[in-house]
Amino acid sequence: MKTARFTMCAVLAWALILCAGSVLGAMEASIYLVPRVALGGGPLELRDIARIEVRDGDREALGAITIDGALYADGYVDRREISDLVKARFQGTVMIFGGGVAVAGARQVPEESRDSAMAIRKGEKVRYSVHRGGVRIEINGVAMEDGVEGDEVRVKLHTNKIVPGKVSPGAKVESGS
Repeated sequence: MKTARFTMCAVLAWALILCAGSVLGAMEASIYLVPRVALGGGPLELRDIARIEVRDGDREALGAITIDGALYADGYVDRREISDLVKARFQGTVMIFGGGVAVAGARQVPEESRDSAMAIRKGEKVRYSVHRGGVRIEINGVAMEDGVEGDEVRVKLHTNKIVPGKVSPGAKVESGS
């Protein structure tokens, strides 16, 4: 009799675990950010900047989340901004892979004024600076992209590490962190 009760309890426990797992599994989403996108003619949606995996039918609903232009006016949508958007519309666990998405075409600067306003050019030597806790460190680097003041560009440091930063006047790039 004891064995039958134990077996019955074990079966019920497994059934509960399986049911709970399928309910919880339906509420999980994985979002894999792409590194860079170009703006098209229409609004930018989550499906444009990420590959979305959801265990239930919410993939279309998540993919249709529109990303406000103010979020990428700086040319970049970061992980926190995406997380805030998704959490407002999705009740389950969300895993976001990637730090953010560079949005090409976010700043519309006319080509003729861009050339005259160009602060740095690809291949040009720049000073890369990092500010933390009242300490400022500057090191030499090489711009990996053209940029005007305020643009997000990549800089190759003397250690061959490539880091992002914002262009500032005087051939300088400042760390975003």
